[in-house]
Amino acid sequence: MYVFNEMHCKPEEAALPIVSPVFAQKKELEGLPRAIICYADHDCLKSEGQKYAGMLRDAGVCVADMLASGMPHGFYESGFGKISEGEMDFLGDDVKEMIRNGKIAQASQECLDFVREKF
Repeated sequence: MYVFNEMHCKPEEAALPIVSPVFAQKKELEGLPRAIICYADHDCLKSEGQKYAGMLRDAGVCVADMLASGMPHGFYESGFGKISEGEMDFLGDDVKEMIRNGKIAQASQECLDFVREKF
């Protein structure tokens, strides 16, 4: 997360709602269009996504959300294409196995189906 934060924004920008929506005020969320959120079960950002969904609901926004059980952060990007050897080298053994056995592709398809159903 340190590397991401260093590349994503300046430290003084980290609490801006445009960087991290969990810092938005209710009045900033009111009137937003409906939202569809898919969480990865083993993602360090899952709790932030769930908090944001709750904030949206509290602001009167319709939210459809789902949990991709057992999935790591970034699973969706890995589910629909060929993963290069360089990318595979970066992943942990458990994620590599989920790619090889098709579990990530299956979870990605389930997420896509959920979005299609709710859209």
